[in-house]
Amino acid sequence: MSRNELTGFAKFINERGNHLVKGSKKDGSIVPLNEQLLIHEFESGLDVADGCGINGLSDVLSWKRGFQNCWTGYPNDGKTQFALFVKVIKSLKSDWKWVIWSPEMKSASFTNNTVEVHYNDLVNQIIWTISGLTPYKHYSEKYMLDRISLKDYLGYLPWIKDHFIMIDPTDKTPEGINKELLRIYEMEGFDGVLIDPFKNIQQDINMRSDIYLDQLFSRYKDFAIRTNCSMNWIAHPKANIERIKKIGSSEVLMPCDQYKLNGGAAWDNGMDGIYSIFRHNLLEDVKSKDVTFLNLKQRKQELTTERGNMDTIVFDIKRRRYYFNNYCPIINSYINDTKDPF
Repeated sequence: MSRNELTGFAKFINERGNHLVKGSKKDGSIVPLNEQLLIHEFESGLDVADGCGINGLSDVLSWKRGFQNCWTGYPNDGKTQFALFVKVIKSLKSDWKWVIWSPEMKSASFTNNTVEVHYNDLVNQIIWTISGLTPYKHYSEKYMLDRISLKDYLGYLPWIKDHFIMIDPTDKTPEGINKELLRIYEMEGFDGVLIDPFKNIQQDINMRSDIYLDQLFSRYKDFAIRTNCSMNWIAHPKANIERIKKIGSSEVLMPCDQYKLNGGAAWDNGMDGIYSIFRHNLLEDVKSKDVTFLNLKQRKQELTTERGNMDTIVFDIKRRRYYFNNYCPIINSYINDTKDPF
């Protein structure tokens, strides 16, 4: 979809003055009933969530502005990979712009006698996903895969610059990150934020941890509403949790849910959406490509989607793409069932 159609970030720029929600208050903290707005919503319809643009997954995943979401899963199950993938799809199809702080995707290189910090790994993952071709020389040689050309590689960089802002905040406290996000928003705007992972936030807890988390999530919920964006966290499970449940004589791998996180009740209370990425066949095959997406919590389902699962997802590691019941959202087509693309 072109920017001329005023969607996503282009629409934000065009309607910039309407995005930062200031409210119209009377008498201090009282928010007045706005009859004209109610009539407008009644006649024109409410602002429902944006679709995720992926056949099948759209039944259980949508993007609601003003919402705060948690993405979780066990280590190496692909929670970051999946969250990044659906954000790339949203940018491709709806022109959304994202701010990402991901210390786990950040790298450094020694050049000209100095150490340069960068997000090249993240950039390479995005290019790999969109093109289906690896940018890595060693990987293409090892698996005898076609490698993207330098010309095509460089051709993706302007699009990435338009749709992804990578940050490395000096102040890594919740207050400092919030302040930096608001500064960036005021300068150029964005549609969504991803912080990956939550544990990298610098936390100075001088109160009960559940109260601390409640206050932190309340701050970022207010941020999501004020900026009319989608706020997203990636959360790791706590240590030494039980992953396997014995049912009869069989062992069953259980998905990671909000109660397997430190402060699980606070996550459950504070999030509008909680999503888990689950490699459900790892007990049978450690190299299994099968993936389940679980929507464990969803507020305002009448405006978003219902809770539920999609368990017909396959990850193509050589193309860094997910297929949803054989549908590829990158090429917007179903793959040939008779030919193994993996």
